[in-house]
Amino acid sequence: MNADASSLPEFTATHDPSAEAEAAVTLELSPAPDTTVTTAPTEDLDLAQRVATLQQQEQALRQEIATLQATQAKLLQEQTAQMQANLGRLIQEGVKELEQRKQTLQIAVEQLERRQERIRAEMRTTFAGVSQDLAIRVQSFKDYLVGSLQDLVSTAEQLELAQSNPPPGEAHCQTRNTSVL
Repeated sequence: MNADASSLPEFTATHDPSAEAEAAVTLELSPAPDTTVTTAPTEDLDLAQRVATLQQQEQALRQEIATLQATQAKLLQEQTAQMQANLGRLIQEGVKELEQRKQTLQIAVEQLERRQERIRAEMRTTFAGVSQDLAIRVQSFKDYLVGSLQDLVSTAEQLELAQSNPPPGEAHCQTRNTSVL
Protein backbone atom coordinates (compact mmCIF):
# COMPACT_ATOMS: atom_id res chain seq x y z
CA MET A 1 0.00 0.00 0.00
CA ASN A 2 2.91 2.31 0.52
CA ALA A 3 3.95 1.88 -3.06
CA ASP A 4 0.45 2.69 -4.17
CA ALA A 5 0.29 5.72 -1.93
CA SER A 6 3.49 7.12 -3.40
CA SER A 7 2.01 6.81 -6.88
CA LEU A 8 -1.01 8.93 -5.97
CA PRO A 9 -0.92 12.46 -7.26
CA GLU A 10 -0.53 15.29 -4.79
CA PHE A 11 -3.37 17.74 -4.24
CA THR A 12 -2.71 21.35 -3.51
CA ALA A 13 -6.29 22.51 -3.47
CA THR A 14 -8.85 21.58 -0.86
CA HIS A 15 -8.61 18.47 1.25
CA ASP A 16 -11.55 16.12 0.59
CA PRO A 17 -11.34 12.86 2.69
CA SER A 18 -14.09 11.12 0.73
CA ALA A 19 -12.25 11.70 -2.55
CA GLU A 20 -9.05 10.25 -1.08
CA ALA A 21 -10.96 7.23 0.15
CA GLU A 22 -12.44 6.65 -3.26
CA ALA A 23 -9.04 6.96 -4.86
CA ALA A 24 -7.57 4.48 -2.43
CA VAL A 25 -10.35 1.97 -3.06
CA THR A 26 -10.05 2.40 -6.80
CA LEU A 27 -6.30 1.91 -6.67
CA GLU A 28 -6.60 -1.25 -4.61
CA LEU A 29 -9.07 -2.69 -7.06
CA SER A 30 -7.21 -1.76 -10.17
CA PRO A 31 -4.64 -4.21 -11.55
CA ALA A 32 -2.19 -1.75 -13.09
CA PRO A 33 -1.53 1.90 -12.51
CA ASP A 34 -1.48 2.83 -16.21
CA THR A 35 -4.90 1.41 -17.15
CA THR A 36 -7.96 3.49 -17.86
CA VAL A 37 -9.57 2.56 -14.57
CA THR A 38 -6.88 4.38 -12.57
CA THR A 39 -7.33 7.57 -14.60
CA ALA A 40 -10.99 7.83 -13.68
CA PRO A 41 -10.22 8.76 -10.04
CA THR A 42 -7.80 11.40 -11.30
CA GLU A 43 -10.51 12.85 -13.50
CA ASP A 44 -12.91 12.71 -10.54
CA LEU A 45 -10.33 14.50 -8.46
CA ASP A 46 -9.85 17.09 -11.20
CA LEU A 47 -13.60 17.57 -11.45
CA ALA A 48 -13.89 17.78 -7.67
CA GLN A 49 -11.12 20.36 -7.65
CA ARG A 50 -12.78 22.21 -10.43
CA VAL A 51 -16.15 22.13 -8.67
CA ALA A 52 -14.51 23.34 -5.49
CA THR A 53 -12.74 26.08 -7.41
CA LEU A 54 -15.99 27.11 -9.12
CA GLN A 55 -17.79 27.10 -5.78
CA GLN A 56 -15.06 29.32 -4.35
CA GLN A 57 -15.35 31.63 -7.36
CA GLU A 58 -19.13 31.66 -6.97
CA GLN A 59 -18.77 32.56 -3.30
CA ALA A 60 -16.23 35.26 -4.13
CA LEU A 61 -18.51 36.66 -6.84
CA ARG A 62 -21.47 36.66 -4.47
CA GLN A 63 -19.40 38.56 -1.93
CA GLU A 64 -18.27 40.99 -4.60
CA ILE A 65 -21.88 41.47 -5.74
CA ALA A 66 -22.94 42.14 -2.17
CA THR A 67 -20.07 44.61 -1.77
CA LEU A 68 -20.97 46.35 -5.04
CA GLN A 69 -24.62 46.54 -4.04
CA ALA A 70 -23.68 48.05 -0.68
CA THR A 71 -21.36 50.52 -2.45
CA GLN A 72 -24.10 51.37 -4.94
CA ALA A 73 -26.61 51.97 -2.14
CA LYS A 74 -24.11 54.15 -0.30
CA LEU A 75 -23.32 56.17 -3.46
CA LEU A 76 -27.01 56.54 -4.20
CA GLN A 77 -27.62 57.86 -0.68
CA GLU A 78 -24.72 60.29 -1.00
CA GLN A 79 -25.92 61.49 -4.39
CA THR A 80 -29.47 61.87 -3.10
CA ALA A 81 -28.24 63.86 -0.10
CA GLN A 82 -26.06 66.03 -2.36
CA MET A 83 -28.94 66.61 -4.79
CA GLN A 84 -31.26 67.55 -1.94
CA ALA A 85 -28.67 69.97 -0.60
CA ASN A 86 -28.19 71.51 -4.06
CA LEU A 87 -31.93 71.71 -4.59
CA GLY A 88 -32.37 73.38 -1.20
CA ARG A 89 -29.65 75.89 -2.05
CA LEU A 90 -31.23 76.63 -5.44
CA ILE A 91 -34.63 77.11 -3.84
CA GLN A 92 -33.17 79.51 -1.27
CA GLU A 93 -31.39 81.48 -4.00
CA GLY A 94 -34.62 81.62 -6.02
CA VAL A 95 -36.62 82.77 -3.01
CA LYS A 96 -33.98 85.41 -2.22
CA GLU A 97 -34.07 86.67 -5.81
CA LEU A 98 -37.88 86.78 -5.77
CA GLU A 99 -37.85 88.71 -2.49
CA GLN A 100 -35.44 91.23 -4.00
CA ARG A 101 -37.70 91.60 -7.03
CA LYS A 102 -40.69 92.01 -4.73
CA GLN A 103 -38.93 94.78 -2.80
CA THR A 104 -37.91 96.50 -6.03
CA LEU A 105 -41.47 96.31 -7.33
CA GLN A 106 -42.88 97.60 -4.03
CA ILE A 107 -40.54 100.58 -4.17
CA ALA A 108 -41.54 101.22 -7.80
CA VAL A 109 -45.24 100.96 -6.90
CA GLU A 110 -44.79 103.39 -4.00
CA GLN A 111 -42.99 105.84 -6.29
CA LEU A 112 -45.75 105.56 -8.88
CA GLU A 113 -48.43 106.07 -6.22
CA ARG A 114 -46.67 109.21 -4.97
CA ARG A 115 -46.32 110.46 -8.54
CA GLN A 116 -50.01 109.77 -9.14
CA GLU A 117 -50.94 111.78 -6.04
CA ARG A 118 -48.73 114.68 -7.16
CA ILE A 119 -50.30 114.63 -10.61
CA ARG A 120 -53.80 114.53 -9.14
CA ALA A 121 -52.98 117.40 -6.79
CA GLU A 122 -51.46 119.36 -9.66
CA MET A 123 -54.48 118.64 -11.83
CA ARG A 124 -56.79 119.80 -9.06
CA THR A 125 -54.72 122.91 -8.55
CA THR A 126 -54.20 123.54 -12.23
CA PHE A 127 -57.78 122.79 -13.15
CA ALA A 128 -59.06 124.87 -10.27
CA GLY A 129 -56.68 127.66 -11.21
CA VAL A 130 -57.60 127.47 -14.89
CA SER A 131 -61.28 127.22 -14.05
CA GLN A 132 -61.07 130.22 -11.76
CA ASP A 133 -59.11 132.18 -14.34
CA LEU A 134 -61.63 131.23 -17.01
CA ALA A 135 -64.51 132.19 -14.72
CA ILE A 136 -62.87 135.56 -14.08
CA ARG A 137 -62.42 136.15 -17.79
CA VAL A 138 -65.99 135.13 -18.55
CA GLN A 139 -67.25 137.43 -15.79
CA SER A 140 -65.11 140.26 -17.12
CA PHE A 141 -66.45 139.68 -20.63
CA LYS A 142 -69.96 139.56 -19.23
CA ASP A 143 -69.39 142.80 -17.38
CA TYR A 144 -68.00 144.32 -20.59
CA LEU A 145 -71.02 143.14 -22.59
CA VAL A 146 -73.46 144.39 -19.96
CA GLY A 147 -71.68 147.74 -19.89
CA SER A 148 -71.63 147.95 -23.68
CA LEU A 149 -75.28 147.01 -23.92
CA GLN A 150 -76.15 149.62 -21.29
CA ASP A 151 -74.20 152.22 -23.26
CA LEU A 152 -75.97 151.13 -26.43
CA VAL A 153 -79.34 151.34 -24.75
CA SER A 154 -78.64 154.80 -23.39
CA THR A 155 -77.39 155.92 -26.80
CA ALA A 156 -80.48 154.43 -28.43
CA GLU A 157 -82.69 156.21 -25.93
CA GLN A 158 -80.95 159.45 -26.70
CA LEU A 159 -81.47 158.82 -30.39
CA GLU A 160 -85.14 158.13 -29.89
CA LEU A 161 -85.55 161.26 -27.85
CA ALA A 162 -83.77 163.23 -30.47
CA GLN A 163 -85.90 161.74 -33.21
CA SER A 164 -89.18 162.18 -31.38
CA ASN A 165 -88.63 165.96 -31.37
CA PRO A 166 -87.79 166.40 -35.05
CA PRO A 167 -87.33 169.75 -36.61
CA PRO A 168 -90.06 170.63 -39.17
CA GLY A 169 -88.11 169.71 -42.28
CA GLU A 170 -86.63 166.45 -41.00
CA ALA A 171 -89.81 164.60 -40.18
CA HIS A 172 -90.04 163.23 -43.65
CA CYS A 173 -86.46 161.86 -43.50
CA GLN A 174 -87.02 160.14 -40.24
CA THR A 175 -89.75 157.96 -41.58
CA ARG A 176 -87.53 156.90 -44.38
CA ASN A 177 -84.68 156.13 -41.99
CA THR A 178 -86.85 154.05 -39.73
CA SER A 179 -88.10 152.03 -42.63
CA VAL A 180 -84.56 151.28 -43.71
CA LEU A 181 -83.67 150.09 -40.26
